[in-house]
Amino acid sequence: MSLVEQSVESDPDLSVLGLPESLDEVDAAGLGEVVVRARRASALMDWHRLRAMAEVFERLVAPYAGEDRRVYDAHTRAANEIAMMLGRSQAGVETELMDAAHLFAGLPQVAQCLHDGVITGGHIRTIIARTALVGGQEYAPVVDAELAEALRRQGSWSLQRLRDMCDRIVFRHDPAAVRERRKASEEGRRVWAENATDGTAVLHASMTAENVRIAAARVDALASSVCDGDPRRDGARRSDAVFALLSGELFECQCDRGDQCDATIPAPAMVQAAEAQVIIHVITEAATLEDPEPEPEPEATEPAVGAADAEPTLFEGSDTGTAPENTGPAEPVAAEPDSAEEPEPKPTTEPTTKRAYSARHSGVGFMDGYGVISGDYVRELAQRTGAVIRPINPAGKPLRPHLPSDPYRPSIAMNLFIRIRDGYCTVPGCDKPAFAGDLDHVHEYDHDNPAAGGQTTAAGLATKCRMHHQMKTDGVFLDDQYIDATGKARQVFYTQNGATIHGYAESGDDLFPTLRDITFTNPEPPPKHPPPQPNTADSPTRRRPRLADTHARRRQERERNRKALDGEQAQEARRATEDRPPF
Repeated sequence: MSLVEQSVESDPDLSVLGLPESLDEVDAAGLGEVVVRARRASALMDWHRLRAMAEVFERLVAPYAGEDRRVYDAHTRAANEIAMMLGRSQAGVETELMDAAHLFAGLPQVAQCLHDGVITGGHIRTIIARTALVGGQEYAPVVDAELAEALRRQGSWSLQRLRDMCDRIVFRHDPAAVRERRKASEEGRRVWAENATDGTAVLHASMTAENVRIAAARVDALASSVCDGDPRRDGARRSDAVFALLSGELFECQCDRGDQCDATIPAPAMVQAAEAQVIIHVITEAATLEDPEPEPEPEATEPAVGAADAEPTLFEGSDTGTAPENTGPAEPVAAEPDSAEEPEPKPTTEPTTKRAYSARHSGVGFMDGYGVISGDYVRELAQRTGAVIRPINPAGKPLRPHLPSDPYRPSIAMNLFIRIRDGYCTVPGCDKPAFAGDLDHVHEYDHDNPAAGGQTTAAGLATKCRMHHQMKTDGVFLDDQYIDATGKARQVFYTQNGATIHGYAESGDDLFPTLRDITFTNPEPPPKHPPPQPNTADSPTRRRPRLADTHARRRQERERNRKALDGEQAQEARRATEDRPPF
């Protein structure tokens, strides 16, 4: 009997976890579901492990925490036993003991999400790190409830979007604590090195998020100055560029073309700001740019800001990270600019809802490529030299969805709106920044008859990184998008093996609900173009172009998928009323 056979025979009953005893009878489409169920089972095991560690902390550490002054105190001793049993570091187990205690004492509803397989142990580590300010605060139960409600929404979570969601909730409850944490982080910025493998080492540097973006752009500007024949990978060129910038040594192209090399490489000290120009997009609400009002005295009362008093305007700021003279407006990446003579769009529907938070909180912002930032950080960035601030919808009227000259290409307003709404690539598992990606027509655009599908609208556009955009075009997956009853864009993805995957549960309009108040006019009909003429009168013709056939097949497939999804959701709703275990 082989070792593999022995291990299989000694496995516990996997059916209680919803897992098959053997994969031999599982088809390709079912293998992905097995992976998902195994992850849920792993989450349940993580819950039991953390629950036991929380109990260790409660019994062996907490009773002595206020009086134990020994160097090797109760916390150290309790962690030492577990560290030896698991073969882990002392510091790592000490931290996990505190994290487990924080989870079950301060975030019990989040802990239940782990038990139910909604999230994983990796998600829990991120949540605990982002809610360190919550422990012991009177608002902790509210934060716990809001986190659990968000986690149980339909959709997936990447670690970056999970971090954004946690910050969104925590920042609004205690901006003062966030301010102190950010101050401590900035004061703790440093540079350090550590050995790697095979004669290499790693250099680390911590600094403010915008300075990292500016420094990275400077590195990229030097690294990209080589010719096409340079054999190094992008990462290796960037590494050499960092060394050249720090040491002042010459950065050289390593091609073998000799005098035929057409690279123009500046001296490291001469890499101009214009060559390393970087646009940092920061999004915030109008009220955040103003200094927050002080909290009232405990005995004072103040009415909450009503819907009529709320300011729905959003601002998009760009910091060029360059010299003061570069003060022109930084436009987002777009296929082509709007016409200067663009007529006033005809309004269709006026915004029907207004949403705002209390004016006393300091607000939040979103930095493209980084995530949620505090209101104080937003105001600091707004004061930087070279910052350009502009309202997304200053007139508060419906905006034009596409360019006047081409109904296929989104307008600047639509371009900004989609990137802010999505925040990242919308494909589950991808966190590429939205402003570095492409705008994709979710339903293929019909250039001959746009009304048939694929129009340039907020419901018809989504952000995808270049790789996932090309994968969709190549038929690796199919996606669909719809606007739900709350005005939120929802994505659904269909794989070649038949899996149905819901898109992200968190997006930019969760951070900025006023995004849902921005409206667009209806798309205009395209200009008339004469159809192409056949070569001869006798040439055979198709019923419609090949591309139109492809688009029609995809529309039919989406319609079938939607009907199947509706049936699955109805079945899940019935199951929810039954008393069933989580698996």
